Order: sequence, then structure tokens, then C-alpha cells
Amino acid sequence: MTDTHVTSWASVPVNRVSEPATLRAGPVLIAAGEDNSAAVLRAGAFIAEGLQREASVVSALDPMQQYGWQPGYGTYPRHAAESLVAARRHRFDSEMAAVATSVHWSVKIEFGNVSEVLARAARETQAAVLVMGIGRHRPIDRLLGTETVLRTAWRVDCPVFAVPRTFAVRPSVIVVGVDFSEAGRQAAACTLPLIAPNATVHLVHVWQPSGLVDEAHVARDERYREALPELFRQLIDTLAACAVLVVPQPALHARGMVTVSYPPGQWTAQLEAFSRRNAGRVTSLEMSDAARVPFSREQGYVLFGTSYREGQNEVEILLGEANGRRRHLTSVIPNASSLIVVRDDAGADHALRIDHGTSQTRLTLVHANHAADSTRASVSASHRR
Repeated sequence: MTDTHVTSWASVPVNRVSEPATLRAGPVLIAAGEDNSAAVLRAGAFIAEGLQREASVVSALDPMQQYGWQPGYGTYPRHAAESLVAARRHRFDSEMAAVATSVHWSVKIEFGNVSEVLARAARETQAAVLVMGIGRHRPIDRLLGTETVLRTAWRVDCPVFAVPRTFAVRPSVIVVGVDFSEAGRQAAACTLPLIAPNATVHLVHVWQPSGLVDEAHVARDERYREALPELFRQLIDTLAACAVLVVPQPALHARGMVTVSYPPGQWTAQLEAFSRRNAGRVTSLEMSDAARVPFSREQGYVLFGTSYREGQNEVEILLGEANGRRRHLTSVIPNASSLIVVRDDAGADHALRIDHGTSQTRLTLVHANHAADSTRASVSASHRR
């Protein structure tokens, strides 16, 4: 059986832009690099004008060359570092002058890793939005976690607007992928300050019917299909009004989440219980390094089960595609040192977190929906067999 995905959409003409309440009160942070930064500066100016904020330009110089070390200058000698900073600042001055805007600019240039410098600046300034240029984004960069935009988006705690070199005017057509969740609503709202007057926003929702032919599943799919117009209407009502905007989720404590840690002697029983409660839920599996920066992520698989191999001190997570009819994905986590379940204030499971060595693996459960409900029975049946 081939996969069938159904796409639904609604188009919203927007003639009035209001600032979303989710944006912080700080400046618009603009990441300008060693290449031509005109497109990034222009995009940042558009957003700063729309939000009536200061535009704060931040640039990171990579201290890679091995010369004599000076405090605050990385591995460059002082005279070489000062020359590099002066040259970059001069270029920024000329590029900013070419952007016709009344926005007030500030410029900060420092040595360090790009994503770390930007994450620190966003945190210290309480930036409303971070604007970056889309650099290279080859498949190998995503596999190795070296794509700068992705690494930065995982670190910062504000929306990230990534623009191509060809960015010249405010977008008049926006496409937003939505799942009718609060996070999706916030992402749609955060696009509004970025767009041109009288622009059109296309809200697109893609879902996968169960594919089963029995009466109950066919009826469930049809009920979901019939509910879509009202879901779109409710989403549009909450808004007042090709680049990529990445919006981070609120911190756990801000979402009323609590964490429960279990001793190793309880891991087998707790993982079995976690599997019984959540088999068939759609998941996101993420692995992070010592700095808690994700380097691997799998999304969209359903949970088949979790278990603990006490003799090998290994946690096993088994995922699969919808209905258990297609390929499986098994993740074995060695040298587990802690097992933590994250729950909401109602006691429902939200995520499973395993620390191992200097790394961390996190299995996040997507809110139950019609697809998860339709797979739960078949997944549970496969466990009983």
C-alpha cells in the first residue's frame, strides 16, 4: 500500500500587521558574516521598522589561525585582530548606509563560534527576532549538524528568520505549515511583522489518513476531514491579520511541566509502563551533545516500545511507521546514567529523557491526534503477540 497524504489549506489576505504577543521586547538581532550581508541587513531593517525596534548587528570572527594569543582576541595577535575588526566594521557601515531606513543600528564584532556568539547575544539582549543568511545547506551538513542556521536555531530562545542572498523586498506571499497546535499558531503569528502590506498568508496542513478500510477507521478519518474547515477558521480568528522562520517552544517550566527521575532499579518497570501508556503516539527523537546542542533528530515515527537491558546498561527505543506495516527504527542508548519522565501538570507523559555519558537522548511525544489513535490498537496488538 502506498502512502497517502492529504493537503488542506486556507489563504488569508492580510492588510493590517500587529505585533505578536510572543515576541520579546529586545532588538532585532542581525547576524552579519564575512560574505556580502546586504540581504540580511535589509531583512533586519524591514522587521525592525515593523516592530519599531533597534537593529543590533552581531558578527562573529572565527579564531582559527594559530598566532600568539591575546585576551579577548582569540588566537590572533592584537594588531591582526584589530585590523580584521576594523575592516569588517567598515564594510558593515557601507552596507548599512545603502539600506534606506530610519532604523537605529548598533554593531558588535567579537571572536568565537558563530552559533555560540549569536545565542549569547540573543539571550543577553532579549532579542525579539534573529535574522540570518541561509548559507550552504547540503545534506551532509544536516547529517553532521554543521549547518549554521540549524545549529543556531537549536541554541537560541527567539524566532530565527533565515533569508537567501536574493532577499530584496518584504514577502507578499507566505506559506505556513500548521498543525493547529499552540506552537503552530505562534509560528503563524510571528510571520506578520515580516510581510508586505496587503500580503497573502497560505496556511497549509498535511495529514495522513489511517489507510484502513474497516468502518471505524474510515469514519474517524472522515470526521477529521470534516473538522478541518472549523480548525482553519479558529486559527485564522486568532491572527489579526522563500524564507524560513523557526520559532522555539517555551521552556518546560513555562508550560507547566514537571520531571520525575527514577533509580536504575526501577528502569525496567518504568519503561514497560511508559510503553503501555504511549504506544502508538507520534514522536520526535533527538540526540544532543555535551553542550545540549542536538546533532541528530528523527520525527514522525510512532512509538512501538521502550525497554532496559540491565546487564548491558542499555535503553532501547523502538519506533516505526504508521500502523506498524513498514520499516522500524531501533535506537540503542549505551551507558545510561539517568532516566527522567517529563509530564504535564495533569500527569500526562510529555517526554522521556535519558542521559548517557556527556550526551542526552530525548523522546518527545506529539499530542494525540487521529493518526496516533488509529495506530494505537494495532501497535498494542503487536506487543501482545
